Amino acid sequence: QNTESVMQGDTTDWLPLIALFMVGIFPNGVLLCAPALGNQLVNEFAFTPEQLGNFFSLEFCGFAVAGILGTYVMPRVNWVKLFNFALFVFVAGYLASIFVLPDVKGLMAVQGVTTIFGGCSISLLGLSFSGRVSRPARGYAMFILGQLASGTVGLLVLPMLFQAYGLKAFFVAEVLLALSMLPFIKWLPATPPSASAGKTVQAKVPFHLLLLGLGTVTAFYFGLASVWTFVGQIGTSIHLTDASIGTALAISTVAGMIGSVVVGVLSGRAQAALLISAGMGAMLLSCFGLVDVRSLALFTLSAILFKFAWTFALPPMLEAIAQADDSSRLLAFSSSGIGVGLMVGPAIAGWIISISKGYTAMLLVSALMCLLAWLGCLALVRVNRRTTKAVPAR
Repeated sequence: QNTESVMQGDTTDWLPLIALFMVGIFPNGVLLCAPALGNQLVNEFAFTPEQLGNFFSLEFCGFAVAGILGTYVMPRVNWVKLFNFALFVFVAGYLASIFVLPDVKGLMAVQGVTTIFGGCSISLLGLSFSGRVSRPARGYAMFILGQLASGTVGLLVLPMLFQAYGLKAFFVAEVLLALSMLPFIKWLPATPPSASAGKTVQAKVPFHLLLLGLGTVTAFYFGLASVWTFVGQIGTSIHLTDASIGTALAISTVAGMIGSVVVGVLSGRAQAALLISAGMGAMLLSCFGLVDVRSLALFTLSAILFKFAWTFALPPMLEAIAQADDSSRLLAFSSSGIGVGLMVGPAIAGWIISISKGYTAMLLVSALMCLLAWLGCLALVRVNRRTTKAVPAR
C-alpha cells in the first residue's frame, strides 16, 4: 500500500508538470520561430523590413496588453475558464489566418486579436499555473522547456514545410498543437489565489525603483527581439540557405535549454552579479559577432552564444527584480515591460535596417540595449544588497 501511494503521489506530481510542458509548446510559436517566419514572410509575401518589424511588433504587443488585462481579470475569474476561453480564441484565430492569408492587412488584424486574447493570455496563465504546483521551480522549468523544445523543432521543420506548403503550414501546425492540449487541461494546477490574499495591503513601490525595474526588462527584451527577429535575414544577407539557417538556429535553441539548466544549477552557488554579468556579456559578444559575420561557422557560433546567453541571463535578472520589491508588484508589472520591449524592438530595428541599408547599425543599437539592461540589473543587485544590510539582525 505504501508503494502504491508513493507511485500515485509521483504520478499526481508529474501530470501537472506534463500539462505545463504542453502549455509551453504552442502559444509563443511566433516569437520562438521568428527567424523562420521572417524569412518566409519576405520570400512569399515580399515583406519589407518595416512590414516585418510591424508584424512581429503586433504579435509582441499582446504581452503588454495581456499582462495589464491579467492584472485585473485573473484574481476574479477561474483560471481554467480563462484558459479554455483563450484556447478557443487561439484556435479560431489561427484557423481564420489560414483563410485570410492572401490579405496581409487582414492577417495582421486577425493575428493582433489572437495574440492578445489567445496566445499571450495562455502564456500568462502558464506562468501563473507554474507557480501553483508543489515545487514551483519544476513548474517554471517544464513550461520554459516546452517553449524551447517547440522552438527547436519549429526552426528545423518549418523551412521544409514552407517549401512544400507555404506560410499556411505554420498556422495549421499551431492549430494542431493547440488541440493536442485538450486532454491535458484537466491536469492543470488550477487553484487560483485565495480571496484572503486580497486583504493584504500592498506597499507602494518607489517610483525610481519602478522605472529601474521596468526599464531594465524593456531594454533586455528590446535587444533580444531586435536580434532574434532579423537573425534569419542576417544569414540570408551572407547567402546562407534557409535550411542551414534553420539548422543553426535550432542548434542555438538547444544551447538555450542548456543555458537555463546551467544557471539553475549555479543559482545560489554564485553571486547574482556574476551570473548576470556572464550572461549579458555573452549577449554583447554575440551581437558583435553578427556584425562582422561572413561564414556559416561564425553565424552558427554567434546564434548559439546569443541564445545560451539569453536564457542564462533572464532568470537572475527576474530574481533581482523580485528581491527588490517584497510586495511583488514590481515583478507583476514586468510582463508589461516584456511586451513593450518585444513590441518596440522589432519595429525600430526594421526602421534602422531600412535607413542604414544593412544590419550593423541595428546590431549596435541592440548591443547598447543589452548594455543598459546589464547596468540596470547590477543596480538592482546593489539595491538588494543595501536592503539586506539595512535589515537588523534578530
